[in-house]
Amino acid sequence: MKSKGLLSIAVITIISYFLLKNLFDNWQEFIQSVENFNLFPIILSLGLLLIFYVIHSIIWKIIIKNLGYEISIKKAIKIRSISEIGRYTPGKIWHFLGRAYFSKKVGIPKTTTLTSLVIETLSMMASAIAIFLLFSPGIVKMNAPAVLLILLACLIILRSEKFNNLINKILIKKGKLKGKININIPWTSLIIILILYGISWIIIGTSLLLTIKSIFPEISYFSILNISGIFAVSWVIGYISFLTPGGIGVREGTMTILLASQFPQPIAILVPIIFRILTVISELLMIVFTSKIKLINRIVH
Repeated sequence: MKSKGLLSIAVITIISYFLLKNLFDNWQEFIQSVENFNLFPIILSLGLLLIFYVIHSIIWKIIIKNLGYEISIKKAIKIRSISEIGRYTPGKIWHFLGRAYFSKKVGIPKTTTLTSLVIETLSMMASAIAIFLLFSPGIVKMNAPAVLLILLACLIILRSEKFNNLINKILIKKGKLKGKININIPWTSLIIILILYGISWIIIGTSLLLTIKSIFPEISYFSILNISGIFAVSWVIGYISFLTPGGIGVREGTMTILLASQFPQPIAILVPIIFRILTVISELLMIVFTSKIKLINRIVH
């Protein structure tokens, strides 16, 4: 665990070094970007981030319902907001365990919550990759039928017995599971979940576009889908990196590389940093708005 923590620090340090070096190499352009700063798009961006997290909580509620349990939207938002703090601790398992712990307090078994999280994570990743393949420019762009085939393959894998057995073996080996995960929800529900996640990626992509507009007003609103694809694939790479908590550094580095082909270097470097700060602020606001500290104690006790 200690060596993994040191590796995380090393990765973040290396990525930060190259980002800052490029920023200082283009210092004059950076100063001009800051001079053009507009606060209003940032406020709108923050609002869209809050909507993004609410939609994800609603999707989780839908998943839980399909697994045989009811939870109110209010409680879904509270539990999801509180448990997301675990993403910023070393290891990807802690926000899973946090969600399972708080869900158990409202009558949802740990196995059911872990099942919902497997569905949630894989659906998010599949929809994110689909958005990237559909809307990002370059050789990776694919047509709609090809992307639909990829999504269909993901759905088949998600519901397959072999995949279910693999997930169970991993969780049992890590000592995180008593019982058995069985991903067996209707096809129509899985398709609705994927569509809702697709919409949420476009919402957060719009949030990112507004962040860019705050320092680079020349960007066109017609770039929304393209920017959404860039963020979505950056999130996926950051999530699967397993090197840094919450994908910090990895996500920003990926986003910088993809944005650099379309924007001046300082913009491509500065925007992911600003957006990470906005993301953290929005997550803290969700916790404050939905929990008000006292509610955390109610869930815990």
